[in-house]
Amino acid sequence: MQIGEFNVMVQGLMRRRKEEDQKAAYFTLWQLRPHLAEGSNVTVEDILSPLYPEYQEAKERRSAEDMQNLKDAFGL
Repeated sequence: MQIGEFNVMVQGLMRRRKEEDQKAAYFTLWQLRPHLAEGSNVTVEDILSPLYPEYQEAKERRSAEDMQNLKDAFGL
């Protein structure tokens, strides 16, 4: 096996694990949902952020973009 083939295999394995973690986080959220307070805003990204820091960065980026869109919409 050459190094390029090995790298492709490792990337595929990492992607598969990430997809499995996403699925597990989704079902974990639904198991936790009845036990959380009514105002709780726990998301799948919150569960995955310790495993994959890019989820936290994406969430922060999205909230900053949402805030900018609101400011633009209201002329602030």
